[in-house]
Formats: sequence, C-alpha cells, structure tokens
Amino acid sequence: MGAIRISQVTGRFSITQPGFKPQNRPGAGERPVMSMVSRSGILQRIHGDDGSGDWTVRIFQSHKPVVAQDAESVFDDEPRQRLPSIGHHYIIETARRKSTPAEECQRWTDMLVAIQDRVRWLYEQGGVCYVAVFADMEGDDVPSPRMQMATFQALPPSIQDEVRASDASSLRQGVCATCQTIKEITGDDRLVLQTESFSAFCPWAPSCPYEFWIAPTRHISGLLQTTQREMDDLGMMLRATLGGMARVTDGAPFGMAFHFSPERKNPGRVHWHAEVYPEPRRPTALETGFGVMVSDTSPEEAARRIRVAAREEMAAIVGVE
Repeated sequence: MGAIRISQVTGRFSITQPGFKPQNRPGAGERPVMSMVSRSGILQRIHGDDGSGDWTVRIFQSHKPVVAQDAESVFDDEPRQRLPSIGHHYIIETARRKSTPAEECQRWTDMLVAIQDRVRWLYEQGGVCYVAVFADMEGDDVPSPRMQMATFQALPPSIQDEVRASDASSLRQGVCATCQTIKEITGDDRLVLQTESFSAFCPWAPSCPYEFWIAPTRHISGLLQTTQREMDDLGMMLRATLGGMARVTDGAPFGMAFHFSPERKNPGRVHWHAEVYPEPRRPTALETGFGVMVSDTSPEEAARRIRVAAREEMAAIVGVE
C-alpha cells in the first residue's frame, strides 16, 4: 500500500498503488460488512447476508482499495510531503431486480440513507479528515446504483479549492455562490430539473460535455444535515436526471462525486452538491495538461437535451402519461 504524495507545485494528491484497477463491484464470494433491508418503508440493518436475497443495500470493503487500514505509516514534510494512505474504502451496492421507475427512485434513496449512516460512523473513527463519496458507473447502472466511499487524512485538493472559493465569495458578495446560482438558475437555459428541495443544472464552464450538478435548495454543508424528506427528493432527482443523461449520451460511462464540507477541524464550509461527469471520450492533452476544457456542446444545449429526457423520466416515475 503506497503513501499519499502531495505536490507542493499543484497541491495534487497522488497515491502509487501497484496493480491498481478501479473496482466498481464487490469481488465474487465477498461477504458484506453490513447489509440493510427495507421493511415497512424503513431501512434496517441485518446481520450479514444469508444468501436469501433478502437485502436492499449492501456495503463491502474494497478488495482493491485506494486506502486501507494496513497502509505503511510514513510521514515526510515539505517539500516532498507524504502521508500514510491509511483509511477506509467501501463499495455500496443495491439489489439488481426488475422494478418500476418509482421503485428505482426508492433504491437510490435507500442507498443514500445507507451512505449517510456510514458517513456518520466514519467521522467517529480516528484519523478521518474527509469522507469522499463517489461513483464510476455505466448507463445501465442507473436503475440499480452502486457507489464508493473512501476516507483521507487530509482534505482533497478540489475540496480545499471550493472551501477557499466559497469563503471568498461569501466575504465579497455576502452570499454563498451556490445559493446565488440556484436563485438565478430558475428559468435559465442551463436549468435541467427542479424539485421541491433540489436543482439540477449545467455549470457555466463545464469540464466535459453534458456535465451537470445537483444542489440542495437549502444551504446545507453535507449529507449529515439532509433530512429524510430531502433524501426522498434527491433519490427521485438522481433517477430522473441520470436516466435522462444516459438516454442523451447513449448510455456512456459517467462519474459522480459528492462534494461535502469537511466535518472535522475545519471552519470552511461549502454548499454541498453532486457533480456528474459523462465520459463519451478521453480527455485531450490540452485539458489534462493545462486545465483548458473543450466541449463540442454548450451547457445551454446540454441542459436542454438532458431536460427533455429527464422530464420524460420524471413523468414515468410519477405515473404521468
């Protein structure tokens, strides 16, 4: 298990992991560390998995982890800074069963509740500075989602940047930049979908074609502050927008990252949101080397196409012809 190397030039984290391959599914024969089943509309923990298939969400330890409890304890200070890659890495999956669009929304909600429960537990463990929640999925994973969680002993660079930008915006304008965006996006060409508690929209300067974000209307910093009612709403929003995006991109693979505020030892706060990155092509050297993102589709056109498909998905969810 390698260490986390932190670049003093870019602030980038780099973890050397010999033989590493992204793991989106648990290995064959692996036993879950926790299983949950929905009974009478309430998600309950069950002990292990008896093979009966009576489960709704399962959590596994990754067998190809980015961080692990047995990582080498190595520390080096600047300019060649290193930290031990000690942490927890889990895969969370939902049952792959035939279901209606409404039942698929519930599947997303159940997964979010399980993740919320695990995030709360992880922040009670030693050495956890940040819990990253993310996914690398295929278009056909939308009905039966799977996600990952990894903990780090330092704040990831993207979250550091967002905390600084959020603080600067609040000082300069007296308002959270994301709150301002949500206020302005209503009726805008970049709006994808709105529900009672969430807005989905394409960012002004996307990092890839058809990128979109989902943010809560209420100014909250993380999943631990999200209510059950908001979880239900978010499950519906994810199913509708991701289903719409999959149709627009012909089921292209996509990544998703939940950007939360750090919960410990950091006064900086961001308005939490989920970022979705379709991957219809590999990035160019201009994009990787210089951060100059090139898209053949404007965010307004991307929003229009996803909006049409997402509204059709939402109609199927709520049973409207």
